[in-house]
Amino acid sequence: MAAEQVVEQVTEQVADHFEEAAAVTRAINAKSTGLVLSGVGIGIAIGFVIGYRWNRAKIRAEAFRDSEEEVEKIREMYRDSARVIDRHKPTIDEVIETRKYSTVEEVEEEPERPTRPPVPAGPPQRRIFEEPTPTIKLETGKSKNVGWEYSEELASRSKDHPYIIHQDEYIENSTEYQQAVLTWYAGDEVLTDEDESPIENADEVVDLNHMSKFGHGTDDFNVVFVRNDSIRMEYEICRSPNSYEDEVNQGLSNDESH
Repeated sequence: MAAEQVVEQVTEQVADHFEEAAAVTRAINAKSTGLVLSGVGIGIAIGFVIGYRWNRAKIRAEAFRDSEEEVEKIREMYRDSARVIDRHKPTIDEVIETRKYSTVEEVEEEPERPTRPPVPAGPPQRRIFEEPTPTIKLETGKSKNVGWEYSEELASRSKDHPYIIHQDEYIENSTEYQQAVLTWYAGDEVLTDEDESPIENADEVVDLNHMSKFGHGTDDFNVVFVRNDSIRMEYEICRSPNSYEDEVNQGLSNDESH
């Protein structure tokens, strides 16, 4: 009996030890399995990231290579077309010949004009500059623009002094000044108004220097037009070759005698 009890005790102790070892083993195996699975998961993730980046770089490289090939093909096509154009481009001479252009104009040569025989030079003549005497012409028929330069006339004008204006300016009357007709008697140099009364301050009204310029800017040799900005007047001055004394005063005397 004692031997059997001893065997049972030993057996129980061995069984207990086996259960403890199994429990420890199960714990170790579960922990190890978790670590292994974790390691495997991390490895797979890393491998996936590396593979994805590698594949993306590979795809980019292939796309870049394909685009370079396409660009090179386009360049080659452009060079071929340029060579074809250059090869078929006609020269200037061919264009002229094809379109029948003429590059040379035939010009008839003018006959040479005979030169005049040289004139023997005489001694230099002395020129005397004198103010020309006005020539009285009662007929009309001259051009109003002969000797008239607007640029020179405008440059010489001053609003402080009477100045000559063109016949067209007087007719147009753009200034809207009052206008009057005066008479200049060249015989005794008397200026009269429309009532044949002498104007005392004639030089201030029309500037008597203009009385030597009849026909300037008009189509009549015996008419000149003067503007006076100071008194806002424009005058048509008509010249008579007679004197005021003979033509007006004598006529008045004869009327009084009757």
